[in-house]
Amino acid sequence: MQEVHIHSSQQTSETLFDYGLSVSAKDEERLDEIKPVGLERGSPHFECMGGTREDILRHINEWIDNTDLPNILWLHGFPGVGKSTIASSLIETLRESHRLGSYFYFERAKATLTTPATLWRTVAYDLACLYPSARNMIISEWDEGVVGANTVDANKLFHHLVEKPLKSCMDIPSGRLPVVVVDALDECGGLDGVHSEHRQSLLRTIKCWSSLPSKFKLVVTSRGEDDIVQALFPLSHSIELFSGANATNQSIKDIEKFLKAQFFDIVKGYPQLSTEWPGSEVMQKLLKQPAGLFIWAKTVAEFVKLGNPVGRLKIIQNGVMPSSNMTTLYTQILNASFKNATTDEIKAFHDIVGTIVVAKIPLCHQDFANLLSLEPVMVQFICKGLQTVLDSGDVLHFTHQSFVDYLVHFAPPPFQIDVKKQNQILTIACFQVMNTALQFNICQLPTSYVCNDKFPNSQVITENTVPDHLSYACCFWANHLKATTFHIEILTQVKKFLNTQFLYWLEVLSIIKQVNTATHMLSFLMKWCDVNDKIIAFANDGIKFLRAFGNTISQSAPHLYLSALPFAPENSKVSKQFLPQFSQTLSILMGKVADWPAIQYVAEGHTDSVDSVAFSPDGKHIVSGSWDKTIRVWNTETGDIVSGPFEGH
Repeated sequence: MQEVHIHSSQQTSETLFDYGLSVSAKDEERLDEIKPVGLERGSPHFECMGGTREDILRHINEWIDNTDLPNILWLHGFPGVGKSTIASSLIETLRESHRLGSYFYFERAKATLTTPATLWRTVAYDLACLYPSARNMIISEWDEGVVGANTVDANKLFHHLVEKPLKSCMDIPSGRLPVVVVDALDECGGLDGVHSEHRQSLLRTIKCWSSLPSKFKLVVTSRGEDDIVQALFPLSHSIELFSGANATNQSIKDIEKFLKAQFFDIVKGYPQLSTEWPGSEVMQKLLKQPAGLFIWAKTVAEFVKLGNPVGRLKIIQNGVMPSSNMTTLYTQILNASFKNATTDEIKAFHDIVGTIVVAKIPLCHQDFANLLSLEPVMVQFICKGLQTVLDSGDVLHFTHQSFVDYLVHFAPPPFQIDVKKQNQILTIACFQVMNTALQFNICQLPTSYVCNDKFPNSQVITENTVPDHLSYACCFWANHLKATTFHIEILTQVKKFLNTQFLYWLEVLSIIKQVNTATHMLSFLMKWCDVNDKIIAFANDGIKFLRAFGNTISQSAPHLYLSALPFAPENSKVSKQFLPQFSQTLSILMGKVADWPAIQYVAEGHTDSVDSVAFSPDGKHIVSGSWDKTIRVWNTETGDIVSGPFEGH
């Protein structure tokens, strides 16, 4: 089994060159806007080992060529049966045959990055690269401003950037019709799972795919969870990968091929071992245990490789494991790796493993050390013990979601992870990091005369970047707070944060372009400590401060202190708390208002009277129509123009 990293599915210029076309600079610019920012397109999974899973892949290929069958194929089964591995192999096969329309992997550990909106923008980008007629429609829809970079409504994105363009494509050769692959649908929405709004909107848009012509194919993989079964079973061609007592003979033979190949590689490093090691008798006993779970075979092989192979294989054999019991296997591995662990080591295990489970984005080794106040050596020690189930590389990520399920639901003490407690620990850690590391002019910006993204400030921000662990704390403390109950240590940290670090937090959000998230975080804080009137009052004043000056702060961190703070009303709690600390800033001698006005901010841009205004359904945007013959869309938090001006009526 070889590891394959899949890079971007098609490069714009190469794909259009295949059609004898070139792409204009304007279209290139639009495609760059459509392509989601910060999304890595590499595959997080292995491909199938040669000679295995051939029956499943053959079945899928037959479905691809049959337009009489439903245009959605649903590959489903128990965790660990190999769904994602098959998806990775299928993607490579489709790429080689010029049928790969697009592909997307949902990952629970990257729930904030792998969203339904990101999925359909990715699919739209790839389709635009592949098919000129689709590209023209996609760019036209984008230019009209019906959807844009800030659109989070997956239904709108699917309709305008995928459904309408595909229905308009009449010139695609039959040998190049697109197949789109979406892996691990059940991981959409992170730990919220079935309760996630993201997952619900994703299922709605996937249902809409069935209304497309049957020549446009969609492959979806997932576990067989109830909401997914109800949504996909009636309208898809279903392939179930069986496990347990229902495991097929072919899957058992494929697992045997895989284990023999792995053991053969181990023997190469140990000349004392027979080339037939561990022998047919041991192999037949082993094959009674995986029961169709390829993750069992992969985990056993990795565990045996990482130590004395003979001794480690005996640990597996002597475990007296029930058939396909991943819980027992994972427990055996952890017991072997952390035998006689000290109290400090067990605590570090919980801190590190728990953070991997609940973190909103993947973090690297040093981030864990900084965020959790751990010695780097301790982080390295825990990671070494987890080698069997942990991805290689600096970013800490478990190789399979079944291990996360084990930790949260099935692991015995001392390995079980309490998600609520871990969110509590991480909430405290985030506030401790902010209360320690935040400071005035953290990036040492040299001037207030230019915005953050202009020289020389832009260069200084690049050179003096905000540390990743501090950036994480500033962006995600509220997400973890939301998942906890009241705790006195959190309350203590919150008070210190609001009384001393509040402005420095806004400064960091300005530098990392996240000011628009601040009011939501403060709203979470108000709900969390709904019995503390002082904190509620300060957070509420902070929201008003942001609504008044968010646009200014988002563009220039220095003007948080030079423009926003001096002009805040006299009775503003933010002003009263922090203005005395900045005696050298502007001083308003006359005309300063006492309280916040009813008008939160003035959105400027139209050149004539505005006669039509409406809020978006989610309350995040305002659309305005003016006698200057333009329509503009505004961010309700900052007053920034996010789309437009649109002309043509």
